[in-house]
Amino acid sequence: MGAKGSRWPLVAAVTAMVAVAAGVRLAGLNWGLPTAHRLFSYHPDEGPLLGAVANMLQSGDWNPHFFNYGTLYLYLVAIPSGLASLVLEGSWTRLFVIGRVLTVTLGVLTVLVVYATGKQIGGWRLGLAAGWTMALLPMHVLHSHFATVDVPATFFVALALLAAAKITTQAEFPWYLVGGMAVGLGAATKYGAGLAVVALVVAHVLGVGEGRHREPPHEWLYVALMIALLAFLAGCPYAIEFRGGVPGLGRDFVHDVSFELGHMRQGGTYAFIGVGNGWAYHLARSLGAGLGYPLLLLALAGMVLAVASRGRPAGPPVVFGLACFVTAGLGKEYFMRYLMPLTPVVAVWAANLVVATGESLLGPKRAGAAPVPPGGKALPSGRQRLGAGLVALVALAAWGVTAWYAVAQLWPLAAPDARAVAGRVLLESDQRIALADPPWFYTPDITPYNGGAMTAGQARADRRLVITEWETQKLVARRPGMAAVSDLESADLVRLGRPQVLAYLDALRTRYQVVGSYETAVPEPRIGPGKLQCPPDWLYARPRITLYRLKGG
Repeated sequence: MGAKGSRWPLVAAVTAMVAVAAGVRLAGLNWGLPTAHRLFSYHPDEGPLLGAVANMLQSGDWNPHFFNYGTLYLYLVAIPSGLASLVLEGSWTRLFVIGRVLTVTLGVLTVLVVYATGKQIGGWRLGLAAGWTMALLPMHVLHSHFATVDVPATFFVALALLAAAKITTQAEFPWYLVGGMAVGLGAATKYGAGLAVVALVVAHVLGVGEGRHREPPHEWLYVALMIALLAFLAGCPYAIEFRGGVPGLGRDFVHDVSFELGHMRQGGTYAFIGVGNGWAYHLARSLGAGLGYPLLLLALAGMVLAVASRGRPAGPPVVFGLACFVTAGLGKEYFMRYLMPLTPVVAVWAANLVVATGESLLGPKRAGAAPVPPGGKALPSGRQRLGAGLVALVALAAWGVTAWYAVAQLWPLAAPDARAVAGRVLLESDQRIALADPPWFYTPDITPYNGGAMTAGQARADRRLVITEWETQKLVARRPGMAAVSDLESADLVRLGRPQVLAYLDALRTRYQVVGSYETAVPEPRIGPGKLQCPPDWLYARPRITLYRLKGG
């Protein structure tokens, strides 16, 4: 869009992009919030995070004593929550709402940053295509509904990638400061986001400046790294403790970070046992589900084309993207959210395939008759139109089906949840209810104490509940009138062939009859793996709950 042309079409396109990004992220935002029937939401990670925020507000101690992730997000939720409590009565649910609104805000800002990054790398066409791809990128859209750290950390990663793109083309000192700050604040939100420092280092190596700074001074990179460290400590101040006037790593910080590293190294989540190579799992299942196969294929092809078509500015996102993917597959835990920092890169790669191909066919400026280089041959206009038409058709088809796939994931967030529907049926039966595990995010709404291990004691004291722990003997001896099983707790145990679980389910089929099965399915078409092959954090809104009634009861 040249200087002589009107900028209004571009402004309108960007405005529409932001509006769509905000709309799909706000739709269904009240999904599974705490109510009088449940203390915790349907997302298992929201409770521990926001519990740390509640403890800070109640105690006045701004050390959250919770360092499984960085603490910046906790403070960003705590500050507005504390201000709201000055004029309004305190509310546990309000913490969830504020946390989710914060996630939505940073998610939408990420779309704008990706637009700016694409524009810096390849012009306004690539910027718009990348921004729109990010606006409707399925895994980013879904996770933008949760009060968790993954989407906020990705905002800072995207900002670091923008700074890296700027440094490769116009190595100016202010962008080193922006990049360093983004890396530090990202790590203070979720430690893994600090890997974006790789993009800054690569950008510095490739960077070309102007005037007397044709090659950016190494001191600029050192300052950026120092800024990153200071920004991390600003967002995670209690990572450092002073003992006897000597600074050192905080004990809570070391304990929680060590726990997370050990958990990733040793594994233990049933969904990831026996699934093979971590990189293959992430490629076929995490990205297959989180992007849909059409967008995944566009992104992979766009990555191959990126360096050849875009040169230096493509270097930092390519290196960072590969580093992020390799790191995510090293351990034994393969949650989809580990790849969330990769989404800005995916958006640019996927957009690049279409834009670069179109520009190679029609010329970057789409002039009426592009000049022919000496010794070169101009393609016949008919072939130009046919080639451009095919590229446009493939791109529109891929983006269209991906956009529908992204919007379809919102249906379980807006429709009546299976947990609430099954819970009403169970409570109306006025029978004792068997659960295999203490009530958690995947179980029906039958008790307020749905926090898993956090509230197991209170749940066991509820006389309506019989917690069997997958022991058939307890089920047979206690003879509860009703029973409930969620596929989010049982499917992987069945896949692994656990004898205790198989015997328990067989006893249910023998001694009980199925009352009903409740699930909020995602509308077709399905362009990702089947439900049983998806990572668990793609399925939190989609449990299938089967209810049983004792025969002759």
